[in-house]
Amino acid sequence: MGSKIFADLYRPGACDDAAWHLAKVFRDSATADVAADYLLSMYDHDVSDLLPSVTAPALVLHYSRDPLIPVRGSQDLAAGLPHATFVPLDGRVHLPEAATLEQIEEAVVEHVRRYAG
Repeated sequence: MGSKIFADLYRPGACDDAAWHLAKVFRDSATADVAADYLLSMYDHDVSDLLPSVTAPALVLHYSRDPLIPVRGSQDLAAGLPHATFVPLDGRVHLPEAATLEQIEEAVVEHVRRYAG
C-alpha cells in the first residue's frame, strides 16, 4: 500500500493499473529500508553551498504542480548553478509524461546546441 501511495505522488491521476504497475516497479527497485533512506536523504540534505562549484551547464526541468518537490526547489537549484537554464513544464506529475515530451526534447536539444562546441 505504501508503494501505491508513493506511486500516486509520482503520477497523480494515473489509472489504477498504471499506479499499481509503478508501485511494483518501486517495490522491485529497492527494499523498504532503502526507499525510506532515499526519502529521508532527499528532504534532509542541503547542498546549496556546493552549487556555485558546479561547472557543467545544467538544464533544470520541473513540472509546475509537482506534488513531490515544489517548483520553487528547482527554481532555487537553477538560480544557484552558474550555468543553468530553468524550463517550467505544465503539469502535476513528477516524472516526464507524454504530453510534454516534445517540449522536453526541444529544451534538451536547445541546451546541447547552446553549450556544444
